[in-house]
Amino acid sequence: MILPALVRHAVTITVTARPTGTTDGPSDTLALRTWLLTAKDLYSVTAAPDGSTTVLRERAGALAATLQWDVAGALDHLVGALAAAGAA
Repeated sequence: MILPALVRHAVTITVTARPTGTTDGPSDTLALRTWLLTAKDLYSVTAAPDGSTTVLRERAGALAATLQWDVAGALDHLVGALAAAGAA
């Protein structure tokens, strides 16, 4: 368990995908991730659909690795959406 008083920084990253050339309409939210940083530890925070929350201590570099994974997944999603629409 992490005490709120120990948290120095909180980062929330939302990865969304929108086909190229569109500026309005809904986008697809692919990932919503939150990270907490204390003086010496990094934690990931995951909210489940049932309202529960899981907080896990992570290794150094986990935030960067997850962000790369999310961005690659968003690109893959967009390519698939464009192919399905006959645009790719």
